Amino acid sequence: MHVSLPVVRRLGLSMQVMPALAATVELKATANPANPEQDRCYAIVTDLNGCSGTSEPFCSNLLGLADGCGSCNGVKGKEICGSAAVEMNFDTGEFRFENGLPDGSASCNIDPFGGTCTI
Repeated sequence: MHVSLPVVRRLGLSMQVMPALAATVELKATANPANPEQDRCYAIVTDLNGCSGTSEPFCSNLLGLADGCGSCNGVKGKEICGSAAVEMNFDTGEFRFENGLPDGSASCNIDPFGGTCTI
């Protein structure tokens, strides 16, 4: 059965284009597989200017000595997605992303102990 668009409108239904989901960045700490007594803190990026991936660890600490990414301090930068870079300022909570393309930069604020932001 074929339903034409005017019939769909008469039935009160409409077709809408959903907006694209915003990119998310998560700062997270997990146990180091090579040393279960050690935490590693890294960024997880989802759909940010064509990049979805996990950074190399910003820092690591022995479990119980700091909460989440709490042992990290200062400004740390890491590569992500092969050709992009992330930078986290653990003193201010500012997260920056750069992929070298026009309009390829983004930033947000994240709790430096671990959290999520939407860009």
